[in-house]
Amino acid sequence: MNFLKVKVDKKRQGFIKLDPRTLFLLILFSNIAIFISSSIYSEFILMASILLLCACCGILGFSLKMGATYFIFVLLDILISRYFGDSWMIYVAVGIRFIRKVIPAGTLGAALIQTVRVSEIMVSFSKLLVPRTITIPLTVLLRYFPSIGEDRRAIKKAMAMRGLRGGFFMHPVRTIECFYVPMMMSASRRADELSCAAITRGIENPKKRTTLTEVRFRTADYTCMLCAAAVTVLCIRGGSIW
Repeated sequence: MNFLKVKVDKKRQGFIKLDPRTLFLLILFSNIAIFISSSIYSEFILMASILLLCACCGILGFSLKMGATYFIFVLLDILISRYFGDSWMIYVAVGIRFIRKVIPAGTLGAALIQTVRVSEIMVSFSKLLVPRTITIPLTVLLRYFPSIGEDRRAIKKAMAMRGLRGGFFMHPVRTIECFYVPMMMSASRRADELSCAAITRGIENPKKRTTLTEVRFRTADYTCMLCAAAVTVLCIRGGSIW
C-alpha cells in the first residue's frame, strides 16, 4: 500500500495549521487595525503577534526577515520625522510610513502563500460559496508569484556564476540584459504554463472539489480569530484597553 502514501511538504509544517479562511480573515483584520491605529505601540503589538503566528506556522526565518524589515522602516520614519521634519524629507517619511503600515498585511499574505496549498484555498472558497469567477483568478495568481520567485532565484544564481554581482547599480546594462529580459520572458512563459496546468487539472469542472487535506476550522483558528479581534479593538482604541 506504499503507493497510497502522500508526501507532505515539511517546509509547510509548524506548530499549528490554519484554515485558509482564517488567514484571509486575519489579513482583513490587520488592514483595518493598522490603518485605524493612532499608536505606534499598538502597531508593535500587532506586528509582534503576526510574526509569532508566522513562526508557529513553520516559517521562522521569514518572520525574522519581516521583523527586521519592519524595524528598519520604523527607525527611518522616526529619524526623518524627528531630525528632518521641516524639510522635503517629510514626503519621504510619508512614503516610508505607508510601506510600514502595509508590511503586517503583506507578511500575512506571504504566509498564506507559503503555508497553504492552492487546492485547499479552492476547497475553502467553495465552502463559502464564492463564485468561480473570483476563485479561479485568485488561485492562479497565488500560484503565479511563487513560480516567478523560483525563476528569479535561478536567474540570480546564473548571474552569480558569471561574476555579475552587485545588482543594477554595479552593472546596469548587463543587469537589464541578463536579469530583466529573462524575467519578462519567464513571466510570460509561466503564465501560459499555469493556464495549461489549471485546465488540465480540471479547474473549470463545475462539480464539488475534493482534497487530500482536511480543510476545517480547528481550535487554533478560533483562537487566532479571537486574538485578532482583540488586537483590532486595541489598535482602534489607540493602545488603551479601557
